[in-house]
Amino acid sequence: MNKLVFCRYFWLFAALVFSSCYEVEDTTNYYFKALEGQEDKLPTSISQNARSFEFEVAFDTGQEWTATIEGENTDWLKLSANEGSAGINKIFLKAEENNLGKAREAELYIMAKTMGKRIKVIQRPHTQRTVLLYMAAENSLASFAMDDVMELVQGSASIPNEDNMLVYIDDTKLPRIYQIDPEKRDTVRVKTFDTDLDSASPETVKLVLNYVYQNYNSEEGYGLVMWSHGEGFIPGTSSAVTRYIGIDNGKNSPSANTGSSLDVRDLATSITQSDIKHLQFLFFDACFMQTIEVIYQLKDCADYIVGSPCEIPGPGAPYSVMTKPFFSHPLDVKDISFEYYNYYDVNEVVASGSRYGAVLSAVDCSKVDAFTKLTRNLITQYFNYGKELPNIPNLIRYGFGSYGDGSRYSLYSDFGQVIKNVVGSDSSEYNQWKAAYDEMVISRDATSWWYTASHGTQLLDRSNYTGVAACVPGICTESITLDDFRATDWYAAAGWDAAGW
Repeated sequence: MNKLVFCRYFWLFAALVFSSCYEVEDTTNYYFKALEGQEDKLPTSISQNARSFEFEVAFDTGQEWTATIEGENTDWLKLSANEGSAGINKIFLKAEENNLGKAREAELYIMAKTMGKRIKVIQRPHTQRTVLLYMAAENSLASFAMDDVMELVQGSASIPNEDNMLVYIDDTKLPRIYQIDPEKRDTVRVKTFDTDLDSASPETVKLVLNYVYQNYNSEEGYGLVMWSHGEGFIPGTSSAVTRYIGIDNGKNSPSANTGSSLDVRDLATSITQSDIKHLQFLFFDACFMQTIEVIYQLKDCADYIVGSPCEIPGPGAPYSVMTKPFFSHPLDVKDISFEYYNYYDVNEVVASGSRYGAVLSAVDCSKVDAFTKLTRNLITQYFNYGKELPNIPNLIRYGFGSYGDGSRYSLYSDFGQVIKNVVGSDSSEYNQWKAAYDEMVISRDATSWWYTASHGTQLLDRSNYTGVAACVPGICTESITLDDFRATDWYAAAGWDAAGW
């Protein structure tokens, strides 16, 4: 099969001491981290009968810089390769020049009475925003991964000097992290992991997020792009470990879509318990992730969520044009959705006879709770168990596939379209609900078609498209789907349990 005939949906129907960022005082802010391969040269501990000792730093320009580390209410200092900056308060750095804007390599000499250590480090400016592209590509999307990285390189001119674009990639090789270098128009490998990782594991997500935080401290905040297969809140069906976003087959295979996958609930925990704790934006370059169930689960993890309620094509986001909206200051996530959609709309991408498209929206997470309260009122009044729902003409359905037992499903519906037809567009209740919905869903961008692996190109009625999908009991009648639906936080919050479902 032509490698382009894929979608991002699993459609087989089934620290380091100097890795930490320290506060540095001079006319600019600089942060030190160990270069890859130098971490083992970090001392496990240094102690002195004094509150401070000197670091001599000789940069590649030959200049001599001096830094002093001072402890906080302690007479000795301990540097732990596992615990980061334990026992350290600040590094005071006095510079002979500002060295504005550019990173440099440096030789750092740690001088103490009992030992001397030489460590190669990188000097970096403090940054505004860091965006991480997290690529769980140990599956049938492996062939697209490095293509997308090269697209970021093509668009790197739009990355400001004070920002960072990072890529974690786990494909058929060892997992590694690249930084996109706008000046060189190239990638710089900053980390290679010693062993294969399960990139669909919440522990790995947290590990990578912590690395980003410790090495690329950003004043304004962080963006996270989750790149892989996706099924919204529905578990996968071809593995004993059944979760919702991302597939890692554990075999370095470019074709197998069996293995572990990441539960949306675990993704939420990984983000909130990481050093980053909260994102400026979370962007899913994966199928079926812009569902109300997923949004509600992740509402406390980010300011905004961008994604698609249906399938997206295998090539995914056009990253050559995504760097500009990723690094807009101030951030405008509506542009992330628009640039993605606009690329497919203008270019009318066709692969192996199938016309690809892009259906996207952006959600303001601060509006989700108010929206949920109004939704609960409607669910308990109009969607009680056993109540027959009216026929909805031209209902937009997202998702075509089959479960492991062979049964078919089309499980998601356009949520705004359903509520409008069931409640009635002339009612005050609906108009109040719609106002809250429109405040939450701040942009809706869609071509008039999208690609699904099982049914080819599908037409989209854009006049009824509202941006967010949902599992609606009474429309979706698959018992296996409803069992999974009841396990979501949205189920109880929106009143589906009170309505008897």
